[in-house]
Amino acid sequence: MLAKPLNISKDKILSVIVFILIIWESLQVFVLKVDGAGRIPNIISLIGLLFISGSIKNILSDKAVKIYLVLSLYMFLNAIYKGSIVHFYDSYIILFFTIFRQQFLMWMIIYLCKKNLHRTLLIIALGYFIYTLICAVFGANTMSGRLGGEIDSNNIGIQSCFAVGFIILYQLLNFNNIKLFRLILFLTIPIVTIIQTGSRTAFIILFLLLFGLFFFYSNKRSISQVLISVVVLVLLFLGTIYIFNNTILGERLAVAHTQMEGYTGTVFDKLGDRGPQYVFAWPIILDNFITGIGLRNYISVGTTGLVLHSEILVQLCENGIIGLFLFILFYYILYKKILKSRRILKKGNEPLLANTFSMIFYIVSFIIAFVMWSYSFTFSFSLFGVLIAQTNLIKNNMYNSYNL
Repeated sequence: MLAKPLNISKDKILSVIVFILIIWESLQVFVLKVDGAGRIPNIISLIGLLFISGSIKNILSDKAVKIYLVLSLYMFLNAIYKGSIVHFYDSYIILFFTIFRQQFLMWMIIYLCKKNLHRTLLIIALGYFIYTLICAVFGANTMSGRLGGEIDSNNIGIQSCFAVGFIILYQLLNFNNIKLFRLILFLTIPIVTIIQTGSRTAFIILFLLLFGLFFFYSNKRSISQVLISVVVLVLLFLGTIYIFNNTILGERLAVAHTQMEGYTGTVFDKLGDRGPQYVFAWPIILDNFITGIGLRNYISVGTTGLVLHSEILVQLCENGIIGLFLFILFYYILYKKILKSRRILKKGNEPLLANTFSMIFYIVSFIIAFVMWSYSFTFSFSLFGVLIAQTNLIKNNMYNSYNL
């Protein structure tokens, strides 16, 4: 008897590509220890583009996608004009993929979500969970006792937050079949990892996400759901007390407002080690207000010898007011899309759980923009892809099939 041929569809292969791109950094750094130049994910991204080539025109018809494409093209050309190749990037190819690779991932996610939102969200949630798990198992403690090593502790913490966010969002989309034990089990590893990284930003984001989860359950009328909301609230309270008294994260939270005291003599000193960058970057911003100094050039122009740790500062200082305007315009359009989808759901008496949590997730991503750059990381673009696809599905009256 002849063996049946494998039935591997294009969408399944593309799903694997998305999964690999999400976990690649942790897999490459801690397990494979190859391809330090990052050529493999670049090649995989191009393969993914080939799979969705027939749908790119449709994907680009979305206003938010078009705005971010314009921003990326501007960042690329401005970086070339301002000499970023000389100061930081080794070649135009590296510069191109640094700016565009995550955007390609967003396009793939939009394509896959339109095909099957539940399955795509599961793949994304699983990807960030595995990323977190690899870092937790293979990562090393830094000299300060924080989980990190070759991947920055804050990066691991933020990625773990997105694992939490996507797991919750997936469960909310599958609201009628939530398994509480499974949810707690899958949330435990990223939450513990966040604590181990000692990332204050990640902790605040985690608190917002879990508070969002509590908000949903506290508004439900069934006894079981009310009990779940009480459990979440108690765990948040007890967990916070334990963290402050027994972990490196608690120590860092306790000194956050005094860590940089007197560094610039401004209120920004109370915002931890990110705050002073807003002060030091300001004279450079004023001198290069329209087009900025070019991507990653702050490391050679600034006084600290560090890259800018804020996407807002990256846009304003390195890409000028033009870059910041396009960035804010993208977020504004995405915000309007979420609000519009919410009105559609209300009009059709559809459940608002996932849509409301999506808004919280969106707000979290905007908060991150003030304390961490995001143009070269997968997490923001994974969320952008899901939000754009989700709102478009609702707009096109396809939400009934997905329990949005």
